[in-house]
Formats: sequence, structure tokens, C-alpha cells
Amino acid sequence: MTRNDTAGNDTAGGEITGAQNAIDLAVNNITAAPAEAAPIKPAFQPENMIGLAAPNLLKGLGDAAMIRQEGSIEIWQYRFTSCVVDFFFYPTSDDTQQKIIKDWDMRGAVIGDRLNEPKCLTAIDRLHQRLAARS
Repeated sequence: MTRNDTAGNDTAGGEITGAQNAIDLAVNNITAAPAEAAPIKPAFQPENMIGLAAPNLLKGLGDAAMIRQEGSIEIWQYRFTSCVVDFFFYPTSDDTQQKIIKDWDMRGAVIGDRLNEPKCLTAIDRLHQRLAARS
């Protein structure tokens, strides 16, 4: 059955059947469900590492580029194009080997370079997000 009245749709000279019109109306009335966005991991904040042990930093940023010992203090260094970030581990007490992060610092990638803090924090977070995406 074809529609020849003025309410019918004429596309490229062809007539649309009543069934096709009903399908078109049904399709047009369907509201698309919003696409689910991938969950966004919170930005990595170095200050949130204060008071935590090594496994937490490993989970957040992976292996350090360099680890050095200065007395009882252990420093984990992460290097980025824009900066260098150090995390300082201190023993939890005099009679234990357990260490926690007590402080952190960032500086320019080259001695004497000015630190671009937002760019450095972005670099840190990118590393964190890449690691989080793999797990």
C-alpha cells in the first residue's frame, strides 16, 4: 500500500509505504541512551602519598628512575621531560625497617631550569593514568 496523499513523504521521486513511515516514526521517537564514559581516575596528587608506604607509590607511579639512600632516608626519584620529582621515605621508628613517605619535592628537569609546576603535575598524572589503565 502506498500513500499518494499530500501528507506522504516523497524521497527522490519514490513513495514511502505506510509501514516504512511507521518505522521511521518509531526510530525518530527513540531517544538514545547516553554513552557511558570510561570512568575517569582521579588525578594523581603527590601530597596524597604522605604517610603511605612504598607499595602505594609503586601502584601510583611504578618503578622509580633512581632510588638512593642517605642514612636512614630513602629517596625515590621520578624523571619527566618537564621536571624531576622526589619522594622521601623515612623509617616509621628507630627500630623498624618499615618506611613511609614523609615528604616530596619537584624541580626543573635540568639544574637551574625554572619549574613549570602545572606541566610537571600533568606529566605525573599522565604516568599514573597510563599505569591505572593497564591494571
